Amino acid sequence: LFSSAVAQNTWQVTVGNATGGTIFTPNNITAATGDTVVFTFNPKNHSVTQSTFANPCTRNPDGFDSLFNPVALGTTSGFPTFSITVNNTNPIWVYCRQSEFTAASHCGKGMVFAVNPGAEGTANSFSNFLAAAKAIGASLSSSAVSSSVPPTGAPTLAGGS
Repeated sequence: LFSSAVAQNTWQVTVGNATGGTIFTPNNITAATGDTVVFTFNPKNHSVTQSTFANPCTRNPDGFDSLFNPVALGTTSGFPTFSITVNNTNPIWVYCRQSEFTAASHCGKGMVFAVNPGAEGTANSFSNFLAAAKAIGASLSSSAVSSSVPPTGAPTLAGGS
């Protein structure tokens, strides 16, 4: 008898870093069907949430979500993990939903990850996904700044002593 089994890989992805950074390391991988991706959470408080290419910082309602995994700064062991199994070679788009829809959005700062993104130079490349996430972050930051600045000609209070 011949075995048709294919060796399966386990991919290790670090979520955040020792200083609480907004990063996935590595930020994208090319995985085969049956491979496992293990996400290890570092400080401070991050999620691994599936999105779509078109909406990089919005949860895919049909996707996975690790929920938040808080880790204290200075932690050196016992990091929480979250795993997914790759069911096919279609792209899987992921982001951290911490501070979602605010100027502090981790996704908007570029905290995104992909399994099997398109090749660089194609529409669904990782760099295009990352750029779309950062554009959302820039928009959220711009909205936060403009909403905190009074409009020109707004009345001001006159102070007196």
